[in-house]
Amino acid sequence: MKILYRILQIILLPLAIIGTINYAVDPDYTLRKDYIGPLSQALINQKAIAGPVNINSRLLKKEWISAMRNNPNVLVIGSSRTLSISKDCFPGSAFFNASVTNCSLPDMYAFIELFDRKGQLPDTILLGTDLWLFGDAFQEVRWLNNREATLELMKKTMNGQKVTLPSAWLLKKEWLKELFSVSYLIRSLRLREKAEQFTIEDSVSSPKMMILPDGSRYIPPAFVSRSQEETKKKARAYFYTSPDEQFRQLSAEATERFERLIDYLREKGCQVFLYIPPYHPTTYQLLAGTAKTSGIIDAERYVRAIAREKQVALIGASDPAALGLNGEQFYDGVHLRAKALDSLITTGFTKKQSVSSASSPAFSALQ
Repeated sequence: MKILYRILQIILLPLAIIGTINYAVDPDYTLRKDYIGPLSQALINQKAIAGPVNINSRLLKKEWISAMRNNPNVLVIGSSRTLSISKDCFPGSAFFNASVTNCSLPDMYAFIELFDRKGQLPDTILLGTDLWLFGDAFQEVRWLNNREATLELMKKTMNGQKVTLPSAWLLKKEWLKELFSVSYLIRSLRLREKAEQFTIEDSVSSPKMMILPDGSRYIPPAFVSRSQEETKKKARAYFYTSPDEQFRQLSAEATERFERLIDYLREKGCQVFLYIPPYHPTTYQLLAGTAKTSGIIDAERYVRAIAREKQVALIGASDPAALGLNGEQFYDGVHLRAKALDSLITTGFTKKQSVSSASSPAFSALQ
């Protein structure tokens, strides 16, 4: 027994020390969630928050949406490529941006369900339709933070058919790994009292990234100020480092979920807009000209065909040339600068593109 006790001491005591330090310091905000409540309340009260705003944004927006007094009539859901769309694009409308980094189709289900529970979906919903959503290379599990809401809406859309989703235990395992991680311990000790803090702001004046009261993300000019040559390097690096577009066939599961979601929104009387975000010219040329990423061409054709079939509005294209864009309008391989993004979205909504968009030059170039 003494030997067993000694072995347990050798194993458990270091784990307890590591776990305690990691949980107490938590420099990346991955273990504790106690900060989310005060931040969501500040946003409800029309304050902005500055700091590491991409961390746990799914949980933040879940609590935020649940606490909203009134639903917006214009809603945007997508990835970081739609996160900068703000209320300025929709003057006179009650607007909210529910986008999160690396948004997946299950994320979209979750946020729509959260609004559905409040009794009335927004009149207009724009879905950021990243083409990687339709392949099998894109792997994102953080939507499991809102698994229950995702499952609830999927059940509604499946008309009684069984819905099978991964277990939330996948996230819990990652949480435990981080809690007892030696590398995270080193980071915790190194960044103790130095980790980036959240601050609550009354206006857009911080040199840090911010989440604004309409749900959009503000990026300071210093974060995106770079030469065209530097941007082109980032665009090229994206192609070589991101696996998300590395697919050749569409995922049957993804396309079914996408179509069922659109059908549900239309049945609820929502006006649906699909937004295909463009790539930087360098990134697009590499993606379109490489066999292992050829699936994005089929994915765009599919999205345009669905827009025609279901008579929903369509904005954007993966090919920047089809939209009259060049490298100057991007700050990396996949993100438009704020002015270009605002112009694209505002123009698209003003024109109310619908079925005719499917036969636009952007589509013709893909056929």
